[in-house]
Amino acid sequence: MKMRSELRLAGLLLFAVLASESVWADSMAVPAVALREESAGKYVLEAQMVPVLVPGARPPLAPDRCSVSDASRVAKDGGVQLSFTIDCGDAPLRPDDVLVLPWSVDGIQMTATWSDGQVKRALFGREQIGVVIRLDRILERDESLADLAVEHGLFGWRHAMSGSNHWIFAFALVLAVMGSARRAFGALGGWLTGHAVALVLSDVGVSGLPLAPSEALVAGAAALFVAAAVRGSVSTPAFATVAVLLGSFHGLAMAGDLNQSGLSSSRSVPALFLTNSGIDLGNVLLVTAALVLFNVGRAFLERYRAYVSAFLGTASMFLLFATMTEGLTAAKASAGAGFMEMDALVRSDPVSAAPTIAVPPRQIDASGQLMSPFMSYLIVEPYQVRHEVLVDLKSALEWITFDVDAQDQIPVDRQTAVTDELARLIAERSPIHIDGARARVASMIGEFVALGANGALARGTPVPEPLSTAIVGVTLVYETASIAESVWLDWGLFSAAGSAVPLTVTDPLAVEASELSPSASRYEWSNRLGDFELPKIEAITATRPEWPFASLGLAVLALVTFSLGRGRSLAPFCLVAAYGFYPFVRVEATVPWIGEARIDREASTEVLERLLTNVYRCFDIHNEDAIYDRLALTVTGEQLLAVYLESRRALELENRGGARVRIDEVVVREVRSVKQVENGGYAIDAVWTVGGSVNHFGHLHFRQNRYDATITIVPVEGTWKIRSMELLQETREL
Repeated sequence: MKMRSELRLAGLLLFAVLASESVWADSMAVPAVALREESAGKYVLEAQMVPVLVPGARPPLAPDRCSVSDASRVAKDGGVQLSFTIDCGDAPLRPDDVLVLPWSVDGIQMTATWSDGQVKRALFGREQIGVVIRLDRILERDESLADLAVEHGLFGWRHAMSGSNHWIFAFALVLAVMGSARRAFGALGGWLTGHAVALVLSDVGVSGLPLAPSEALVAGAAALFVAAAVRGSVSTPAFATVAVLLGSFHGLAMAGDLNQSGLSSSRSVPALFLTNSGIDLGNVLLVTAALVLFNVGRAFLERYRAYVSAFLGTASMFLLFATMTEGLTAAKASAGAGFMEMDALVRSDPVSAAPTIAVPPRQIDASGQLMSPFMSYLIVEPYQVRHEVLVDLKSALEWITFDVDAQDQIPVDRQTAVTDELARLIAERSPIHIDGARARVASMIGEFVALGANGALARGTPVPEPLSTAIVGVTLVYETASIAESVWLDWGLFSAAGSAVPLTVTDPLAVEASELSPSASRYEWSNRLGDFELPKIEAITATRPEWPFASLGLAVLALVTFSLGRGRSLAPFCLVAAYGFYPFVRVEATVPWIGEARIDREASTEVLERLLTNVYRCFDIHNEDAIYDRLALTVTGEQLLAVYLESRRALELENRGGARVRIDEVVVREVRSVKQVENGGYAIDAVWTVGGSVNHFGHLHFRQNRYDATITIVPVEGTWKIRSMELLQETREL
């Protein structure tokens, strides 16, 4: 019963994705695109397109450090293969990079092959400026701590040294304290304390702040310091309060900026510490320089303090308003099209609406009939091999028992007998061998179909079929344990004229056109997928939280020594050490009143994405017992069995003859909130997209949906599982 309850919940999740045929309508203008890393910094981008789309396929837009060649074009398989070379020199593509394809397509199916053997697939939809490829979806970020230190430490240093606000702040601070090094560095100590507060707040889940307002606050603080310099005095507590608040806001702003970089939760805290440390070092250098200049020109500055203050105050206010204006402009741009430079480029040559692509020309002739009495399609996928055949019925009459003399059309009550007989005929006369052994047909479906813009579609309601135009689609499914190593197709149905049978072979990484004839009736496919990885379903470990016990101990020691009045000089050193240890020295432990596992917004994105992917991957296979076993790793809870049955019915409707929807990608776009619930669980309010594809009778159909839901996950025996889902909104994107 437990297994079935888990399956019922998974059925609910799958039903939400697949139950609506209108939502999962086909999008045909979606070419397959391959990105291949040839060597360090050098890449080839290839796209197989139908001729009508080629004129609008301009070179991709790449980061400024990269150059892109013009397209080379080669006719291939009835279409055109476009190839572009992307050369980034000594600075290879990074996960935070973006490529833009300003093409007249609804989206692309991207397959990326990296030099380390990794193969990643993702579906990218069209945006206002074209198809935007965000590389963090297909290129993993794997930085060592040393890489992190260099990247983020330098980023913080450059931020401080290149920001006019920080320069004005340093000189205004030194002027306000009249060159007192002790008071100036004391203020920087307050700034450092604020950064420490921001680090802790970010670690416990407080959202980051926008960067522009925090930089405006730096300019505002400089203006306050200038006002204090004009007055001639300022209290030390006021300095400390301003510095701590300023450091806290600035630190949270840097946290918000880092949240956009795609770092894992285990890396985000060290990255924020290193960034803020770089800023702190830059501030120390700027204040030191200001102190030297002040003391060198002390007589001049004391005599003309009012004029210098007026200059610094004017500069501070100018920077304050300039920074705020820049922030508002950036916010409006972000809410609009984004990527302003690229958008301007696209507007200069508008991209027209993507055209509707008809059935491939090799499939039908000028009169709309099949090019051949039989058209064969062999699809090799994880866990199954499918053999699909389109049959011109009048050309197949020599092999079936239908009485053509009595009537020139097939009545509805005879159609099932005709299609079943054709399916059995093809299964017997054109057997499939998988890994050297004749395969057993797991399921066979025969249907009368109509050829339209969306490929071969089964008729929703049977109608009498004229014999002269009747076309039958046959689908034979053969199950495999993983992915086949070899597949043989022996075709045994040739007309008396001995005409050849076109064959299209599709595997996870390629499409190949071939032909079967009486003298060459066997096609042999062998696994050449290299490092292609089967979709995995793995338990998601609910890791115990890591606690900064060393930092807590040092903070308590500082508080005790300061309170007792003994060894007060030790307290600042303890606090600095606590701050330095905080991101790096942590111990995994379970605190009874908190729960066995903890999750924040950043970590919840990864956990939820993996859990949802697991659920959808369970339906890659057909064996129900195996589905139960897989779901036990991911799902718990009670749901109605009827929901599962309905989801399977909706899924079969989408199959169009057995071609099951394959979920290619699940991406969590946003986690709005994470709330702790009973039993150590968390209710996650999230938005995610699901991209899927169906290869059916030579057509690859893509679809992508966006979901808004609240999903509750709970830790069960050390792993995260989905307990419930409340679907709020569903939107078709592609």
